[in-house]
Amino acid sequence: MELHANLARLVSLCGLLCGGRMMNASPMLAGLLLYACLACTGASQELRGLRAGTGPSDEAGDLSDHYGDLAFSLYRGLVADRPEENVLFSPLAVSSALAFLSAGAGSRTREEILSVLGFSNGTKVNVTRVMAALADVIAVLSGDKGGSNLTAASSLHVEKTLSLPHKLRNHSREGYDRAVRPVDFSKPLQAQKDINAFIKQETGGRITDFLQSLNSSAKSVLASYMYFKGKWQRPFSRRHTVNWRFQVNGTLVVEVPMMFRDDSEELWMLYDTNCSATVVRLPYAGGLAMLLLLPRGDLDQLEPRPCLSAARMKFWRTNLRPGRAEIRLPKFVLRKSYPLQSVLEQTGIRTLFTDSADLPGFTARKGLRIQALHEAILEVDETEADERGGRGAGLDFSEPQRIIFDRPFIFLVYNEPTGTILLIGKIVNPTEN
Repeated sequence: MELHANLARLVSLCGLLCGGRMMNASPMLAGLLLYACLACTGASQELRGLRAGTGPSDEAGDLSDHYGDLAFSLYRGLVADRPEENVLFSPLAVSSALAFLSAGAGSRTREEILSVLGFSNGTKVNVTRVMAALADVIAVLSGDKGGSNLTAASSLHVEKTLSLPHKLRNHSREGYDRAVRPVDFSKPLQAQKDINAFIKQETGGRITDFLQSLNSSAKSVLASYMYFKGKWQRPFSRRHTVNWRFQVNGTLVVEVPMMFRDDSEELWMLYDTNCSATVVRLPYAGGLAMLLLLPRGDLDQLEPRPCLSAARMKFWRTNLRPGRAEIRLPKFVLRKSYPLQSVLEQTGIRTLFTDSADLPGFTARKGLRIQALHEAILEVDETEADERGGRGAGLDFSEPQRIIFDRPFIFLVYNEPTGTILLIGKIVNPTEN
């Protein structure tokens, strides 16, 4: 089925959900919503129970678990070659870019992409439940985030001599020209500048110099990117941020600005004895949250399965309990970018990066060799000044529990109603971007 028809159906579905507000959505957003919609179908059990009055289907639950496992699989693929580095990426942005690409793929290329995304062999998804989950993801991605700032998109930049299908070129009013762009790859430096300028504009100047170099054999660039700066439901106290020692490894200690939040209000946490890690949830405004994983020992003891898996994340979310603790968390800005070919090939997407790639929805010619790139930016700070003068009249002079993130840890930013992971990463050294 052709690209424009697939995406038009997605936009129509969004339109039904939003009373027509999404009818002019770009394919970049449509691709993001497509995979978010399908991935979330089995994750938001309580929410769908309220809306639909029934539990999730087995297929939906399997699909949700597959998305979570794919997110952690991609994470492990990235950290395998970077054991001593900070890591940050958006599995949702990467998956949505692949979902968008699958709409224009044919034969084996499409089968490989859909298999990795969990839609192979006739996967069935209840549309009602898809729509219920999608409504919440749209709320997260459409700008109504209670002060949290999220930008996510994907785009495909194609060699201009590879003629785009006529129907695709004639649908500029629907935004397809913003998702698939002809670029002159015969002039690599100019092509690089053109792609970077486009992404800079799309992200409001937040992501610059996205493309550092072009592969000599590439005839297209698949770009996915996400920027996030959340607004905490309860901000850290800016005046209590101090320099603090962070133990990077057995020999290296660095000083970092360490934020502080007292124990005057409850937070949700647990200690996972099987994984030997403290798990803390810090909610953002707008239905998002950060899940922080602080291992008792080395970080590499926490990264393998089963500790990093969809099943384990479901366990954490289900078993978090309210309690009081002082929190110290580094203040940092993390920007990471990656070529995705190696990690995607490990998941089973192979023909996409060869001359056998078949993308009839984007070009009439075969052999559209793709360079896939991803960038994510995360800002973590106090959010705003906390001018409260103390804990008030209900003072408690007992010794508070203290959770101090002064050594390497893992974090996830996710949508609370659905469990969809927006960002996942690890901090090894907060002073290194």
